Amino acid sequence: MKKGILVFSAHPDDAETCCGGTICRLADEGHRVHIVHMTCSAPVRAREAATAATIMGATVEVWKFPDGKMKMEPAGVRKVRSMITKFKPHLVLAHWPVDFHPDHQATGCLVLQAINTLEGKIKPWPDLHFFEACAGYQSYYFRPNHYVDIGPFVKRKRDAVACHASVKCIEVYPIHETADKARGYESGFSYAEGFIHLPFRLGNTRHVVVGEGRERQK
Repeated sequence: MKKGILVFSAHPDDAETCCGGTICRLADEGHRVHIVHMTCSAPVRAREAATAATIMGATVEVWKFPDGKMKMEPAGVRKVRSMITKFKPHLVLAHWPVDFHPDHQATGCLVLQAINTLEGKIKPWPDLHFFEACAGYQSYYFRPNHYVDIGPFVKRKRDAVACHASVKCIEVYPIHETADKARGYESGFSYAEGFIHLPFRLGNTRHVVVGEGRERQK
């Protein structure tokens, strides 16, 4: 079944470096992948993002949150919530919020809060997977519980990252490639991207505490 995949990326190049191989795989499997870059500091970055998305087989749009100054605030939650409601994704990918960069923190928290407020209001209910940014430097305490084999997509991911010439993204790409190798070793692949899958307790199950809880009265 063709599924909708929605990727929330703090900056143009984050989606590519953090989960570009997964985007390529999902697109090649026939799924509809759409990337939202929350910030875009210059028109050239939007153009680079568009080129990179084409390489990966995805569509893309850029928003105008303040680069480097994103915050967790109600207006942002509403905007993300509206996007999720409109797109109706089966899967949402977003930044792991325990991160050095404030924009990564805010993006992950905005997505989580938006999905929380949509409980019982959207179908299909989306899976949420958090991705890591610049392993060992930006994301903290990232312990994947889900891996995606990106071995066949290593070159395409690199080509997508290279599109971001205005910020010389390819110069630091070895950091990301090393992380992909490490996640591959962990999961039995040559190269992999790791994710933290967040399972939600929905409906009455939220009100059952294992061992001593009770079900909410209907």
